[in-house]
Amino acid sequence: MTTLIDETGRFDFKLLQEFATNSSADEFLAAIPHAVLVGSGLYRGWFDNKVDMKKNSRHMETVLFLQSPEQKNEVARLKMLEKHVYPLFGKVTPSNSKKNKISIGRASSNDIILLDQSISSKHAEFYVGEGKTKKLNVFSIKDLGSSNFTIVNGKRLAKFWEKELNYADVISFGRFSLVLVKPKDLYKKLKDG
Repeated sequence: MTTLIDETGRFDFKLLQEFATNSSADEFLAAIPHAVLVGSGLYRGWFDNKVDMKKNSRHMETVLFLQSPEQKNEVARLKMLEKHVYPLFGKVTPSNSKKNKISIGRASSNDIILLDQSISSKHAEFYVGEGKTKKLNVFSIKDLGSSNFTIVNGKRLAKFWEKELNYADVISFGRFSLVLVKPKDLYKKLKDG
C-alpha cells in the first residue's frame, strides 16, 4: 500500500484510481480500512453534482465549475487540491506504534505534508479511535497552535482544542480544505467515476 503514497503522505491519484478499478471492494477496503481526506474540490465535484431530471441537464454546485471572473482566485485555490487524497493512518514510530495519531503540517516530519506558507510546520493532529468516546474509527482533530487556524465546517478551533469529526466534515488548514470520507465511498467514486 505504501507504494501508492508519495513522500508528502498523499496517495498518487492515478495509482489509487487504477488500484480501485482493478480491485474488488473487499480488496480495496482491506488495503485502505481507514477514512481518507479528500480535497474539497474533488469531493464537491464527486458528491455535490446533481442531475436535474426535469431538464435533463447537469447542475454543478461546486465553485470549481463557476465561471464568473470574481471567483477565479477561489477556483485556482481549490484546484490545488482537486485530486488530492490523503490516508488517515500515520507513520509507524516508536512513540506512535498503533498509527493512531496523524500529524499534518509543513514540516517533513509530519504524516501529511502540505507545502504552503499558510500551513504551520506542526499545524494539527488527527486521532483515530481516541477522543472522549474511545470508539474505534472515531476521528478527532486538534489544532497545535497554528498561525492560520484549523477550521471545521466553518468554525475555527481554539488552539490546542480537540474536536470529534464526522464523515463529510470539511476541515480547513490555512488555504487547504479537505473532507473526511469513508473508504467505501472513495472506492465507489474511484471505480465508477
